[in-house]
Amino acid sequence: MTAYRQDCIVCATSLLPGPQSPKQLKVLVARAPAILRNNVYGWFQRESRGVYKLTEIGRAAVLPLH
Repeated sequence: MTAYRQDCIVCATSLLPGPQSPKQLKVLVARAPAILRNNVYGWFQRESRGVYKLTEIGRAAVLPLH
């Protein structure tokens, strides 16, 4: 598993309870804003300006890990 995917998993896991801003996630993953913006795996969706939520694909990707 790549470091990038691990960072995506951390971001996705943090979004399980609900939407957050990239600034909030940046505390956990320095490149969180770019991860959310680029959305390589299709796990994140922009809910409103500066707020992202987890897609069903993202939820399915991280829930088996718990």
